[in-house]
Amino acid sequence: MSSMASPAGRAHLFSRKPIPSGIELLQGNKLPEHRFSRGPFSPWSPPEKTTPDAVLTRALASKTKEATDGLTPEKREQLNLPIYQIREKLLRAVDLSDVVVITAETGAGKSTQVPQMLLDQGYTVTMTQPRRLAASSVALRIAKERGEELGEEVGYRHALHEAVSSDSKLIISTDGFELRKALYGPRHEQSDVLIIDEFHERNQSMDALLAVHEKRLNEYRHGKGPKPPKLIIMSATIDAETLSERFGAPVLTAKGRAYPIERREPGESIAHDAISLAYQGKNVLVFLPGKPEIRAMQDQLDELGVDAEVLPLHSQLTAEEQERCFQSFDRAKIILATNIAETSITIPDIDAVIDSGLEKDVELVDGVETLSAKDVSKFNVFQRMGRCGRCGPGVYIYHGQTPIDQLAPMPSPEIERVALEKLFLTLSCAGESIERLPFLNRPPQENIDLARKALYQLNLLGPTDFPTEEGRRVSELPVDVRTGKMLARAEEMDRSTPGLLENAIDIASIIEAEGIVVPESKKRWRKLCEGEFESDHIAQLRVFHAAKEKAPFVADNFGIDATAFRRAIEMSHL
Repeated sequence: MSSMASPAGRAHLFSRKPIPSGIELLQGNKLPEHRFSRGPFSPWSPPEKTTPDAVLTRALASKTKEATDGLTPEKREQLNLPIYQIREKLLRAVDLSDVVVITAETGAGKSTQVPQMLLDQGYTVTMTQPRRLAASSVALRIAKERGEELGEEVGYRHALHEAVSSDSKLIISTDGFELRKALYGPRHEQSDVLIIDEFHERNQSMDALLAVHEKRLNEYRHGKGPKPPKLIIMSATIDAETLSERFGAPVLTAKGRAYPIERREPGESIAHDAISLAYQGKNVLVFLPGKPEIRAMQDQLDELGVDAEVLPLHSQLTAEEQERCFQSFDRAKIILATNIAETSITIPDIDAVIDSGLEKDVELVDGVETLSAKDVSKFNVFQRMGRCGRCGPGVYIYHGQTPIDQLAPMPSPEIERVALEKLFLTLSCAGESIERLPFLNRPPQENIDLARKALYQLNLLGPTDFPTEEGRRVSELPVDVRTGKMLARAEEMDRSTPGLLENAIDIASIIEAEGIVVPESKKRWRKLCEGEFESDHIAQLRVFHAAKEKAPFVADNFGIDATAFRRAIEMSHL
């Protein structure tokens, strides 16, 4: 067992310091006048040392064989991506504007190519992604395209891991990590350019990061602080006009996709459509609401005897398990995925997408967060459709109960519908007020009041919204505030009750893994925690400890979710 298993070995969890670490479309060669480039402040100038890719620039100007002789086959393929339509406009816009908005269809090459365009011009770049898996996978893809090892010029970082070095000039990070870095990190260590990618996801950290950036940009414009990095906001579909008017930002649009996508009518069931497509030799991506639905679909496909590689894909899988989805097999593959595959992961060889039309989302109902399946939006349909048709013509089949034309246009911002305790505490510890930051969509006052009350009752916040010492410790932990409170209190009590902190960390790991047992197999896993009826958390803790003593194949026989179990073990050793 890791040295972290002992209370003393895990004490560093509680002693860490805060992380140090309406405008018009661009047409032709004409850029809109940037109204904030005048006045007493000097306009932005690009870095002194630029390293433009001369061969690429020549090739873009003339796509002849002579012009592309200096390019690798991979680079030649990149020239055909729609995002290269706007390369010169983008570089000029970044030079002249504080904020730039980019819209381009799924598959246009935004996430992988835009940061490289800037990197080749000598800029240092930080780009955010909504999920940890996306940060590492996008960084790996870019590093491979540049023929480099991950962690050298191109790296990634998030709350649980990082692969960066002093030579890293392009860093892919999560919104949550960059929010903490923006709040606590030295401003002189900021990159030249900050890219917020997949902006349509609108999670709490993304909206808060944008609000903090806007506040600092306004302070700079009034002579009250240093200039923040250039900001690029990217997505396939966003309210570009609103962002443009709010920030005085030019909007760049790259149109087109590599291959067409055919929409087909749904068949008897998702399983039958998946089998039919696999029989035609197509690699299929199936979007399902959550892990239980994925397990049920796996069982159904097994019963029907499908001749294909059936692979689950969700956030609780290990990197090795996720990597299998990118592999090629001697037969078709059917990937059963949550919405993690909607934007976080791009599997290039997908020929067909089957969409359940559902996703699981957290909403605050009467002050209690609930997780339930609901219809996706039209935008989600568009995103899911774009997961195929990257290497050849694609097929899309929609199985939702609600007709597409009756779906909501866009998903609602997370900050309007979820609990705000963690964000409230994080901002308070950095001296920021959730009520005074210029959010794009202001959080409901009712939710703010509920968060304030909960933090006060947990003794994490004082009566004047000033965080307590315990609140500061809890804010540093990558867990929910209630789980963090449990860990902080366990750390205090561990002095008189040795081992309590270790058990508390194991329970926190089980919570973060969203439970380690299969609900439908209760009779089997209950054998490992007989007599425990008062606490589900203690019951799963006993199952967790018992399963660690057994071989993996034995643990599977006891109704334990092997993937979640491994995830909990990983979390407990951090």
